[in-house]
Amino acid sequence: MPANLGLTSIFGVLSVTLLWRSLFDLGQNLTPLPHPRHDGQLVQTGIYGLVRHPLYSGVIFYIVVLFFLLLLMRVGRLVGYIF
Repeated sequence: MPANLGLTSIFGVLSVTLLWRSLFDLGQNLTPLPHPRHDGQLVQTGIYGLVRHPLYSGVIFYIVVLFFLLLLMRVGRLVGYIF
């Protein structure tokens, strides 16, 4: 089943949207540490009101995009060799 460029584009836009929107909605609550800030607040608005873990979802969708692009490159190279 060859990857579709349209599907890859949709996943790419979705992953970037999830990543940027979740970073924007977290604001000052964003931390690189695995525990929340002492003065942080639970964010339940914006993208966090729709998706439980939008940062993780964005990264997963981005990995799917990279997989599809790799598959497209290999299929394209194979078609180039045949024709």
